[in-house]
Amino acid sequence: DVDHAPPNAPHVPVLAREVLQSFEGCNLRVFVDATLGAAGHATKILRRHPEVELYVGIDADPDALSLARQKLQPEFGPKIELVHGNFRQYESLVSAALRSRGLSGGVDGVLADLGVSSMQIDRDERGFSFMREGPLDMRMDPSSPVSAFEVVNSYSEQELGRILREYGEERLWRRIARAVVEERAAGPIETTTALSGLIERCTRSARRGGKR
Repeated sequence: DVDHAPPNAPHVPVLAREVLQSFEGCNLRVFVDATLGAAGHATKILRRHPEVELYVGIDADPDALSLARQKLQPEFGPKIELVHGNFRQYESLVSAALRSRGLSGGVDGVLADLGVSSMQIDRDERGFSFMREGPLDMRMDPSSPVSAFEVVNSYSEQELGRILREYGEERLWRRIARAVVEERAAGPIETTTALSGLIERCTRSARRGGKR
């Protein structure tokens, strides 16, 4: 039970109760977990719904899939189909999984728990956390061609500003984008702490100047 998990337990699904309640009374013959992660939700759903014939778990992070397989295979082996991919490819990935099992009729439930998890943030080498030193990576899928390093060190000032404004809702987007371009002119920005330090200097100078 999530309520009785020790505080240092890894990858505890904090909304497990709400997820289970959402599918209460449903006959889940085919279920799709579009963001499988460490299989915390998957384990609980499969135990609550023994009628599941196929549980399709999708994740862009191969490390997450490996961990999920270790968790799920011993107890639910024949029911699970783990797929390396992005939830944006949902339709094609699920169709392929259904065909591979000779199933038809669509799916009965879908779960998408979007965002990064402690699995990514807690590993310095993944470059998701600005609190610790790590490479500017930030890729959910390490095989993806573009990392945060390429974005920070090669995108134009205009494009960096657009990303900060539209996706980060950052009020100081102009100042930060300009500072990044000026900084990288002297040499590439290579680490999470180098980037976070640069942003901190921008925001600190803005506060001193009275800009909000």
